[in-house]
Amino acid sequence: MDILVRVLSVLRTILRQVGSGLGWLARQTYRQRSLGAAHTPELTRLLDLHALTVAADLTLVAALIVARSSANAGVWIGVGVTTIALAVIAAWQASRLVLGLLVAAQGMGAVLAAQWIHGGWLLAVLIGLAVAQQAAVLRMWLGYGAKLPVLGRATAYGLFLGVFTGGAGLLAGLFFPALPLWIAALLLIAAAVLTWRLPAPPPGIPQPRRNGELPDGYSVYRPSSLED
Repeated sequence: MDILVRVLSVLRTILRQVGSGLGWLARQTYRQRSLGAAHTPELTRLLDLHALTVAADLTLVAALIVARSSANAGVWIGVGVTTIALAVIAAWQASRLVLGLLVAAQGMGAVLAAQWIHGGWLLAVLIGLAVAQQAAVLRMWLGYGAKLPVLGRATAYGLFLGVFTGGAGLLAGLFFPALPLWIAALLLIAAAVLTWRLPAPPPGIPQPRRNGELPDGYSVYRPSSLED
């Protein structure tokens, strides 16, 4: 009887510590999101999009860890070379359309890997798409003129969220290997919706024409004699 009481006491202590840790993570996640949204309220959707994609990528890593089959070295080399080229193109031509296509491709790939295709090569492709997609997100942040602290908060927000999704996916994936992929697919679906609702990038500052005229909407202030 004493042994049972001690076991229950230990389990209660463990659950209390786990609950405290999860509560701390939840508070930190909300704090990072609140700080980022307060600093740049016009980029709140991009903040949430970045967090969702980071969390989905960490969940894909969990799926890769628990996968019963893995890709061979040749597949990883091919995916690596393709990833570098795709990341350069995604960063160069970063836009809502490019980002949406990358996120949608990741989501569809996660569904395929979870339900029909169980080969490790598709997981390798998903990891490669994740790298290219993060390159596009980084370029989007810079295009909107966001400062590095805001980018850091967005990444921290995503990492804290990824501890929940990736950790849960890793534990559940030990028994149900497809579950992390379904979690990642749901996160990517939400990210795809946010992608199409991002604000338009700010227009560049127009330059004066060569003939000396000012661009449309600009004028030169000339003080009036009545002001003397």
